[in-house]
Amino acid sequence: MTGHTSRLLSAATVALFGVTLGLGLFLYLLAPSSAAAAVTLNAGILILIASPAVRIVVATAEEIRRRDWSFVLMTAVICAELLFVVWKAAAKG
Repeated sequence: MTGHTSRLLSAATVALFGVTLGLGLFLYLLAPSSAAAAVTLNAGILILIASPAVRIVVATAEEIRRRDWSFVLMTAVICAELLFVVWKAAAKG
């Protein structure tokens, strides 16, 4: 991923996370038991959690465009391992 793309993606993620969490906090202060506040706060947290995965997808797409197949293969193997671990952990729960 190029430096410009990485900085732009990071800035967009932080901005989206901040706005969502701020809106959720505002809604919570207005009505602590409202479903809208809970949904918005949860969405902000999910955006924060999902941002590394989005960066991996964007970086992989960039490397596919550059035809760097060794990077793409290594990323695919690591993602498969992570998905396997998540799947096994979910099966135990």
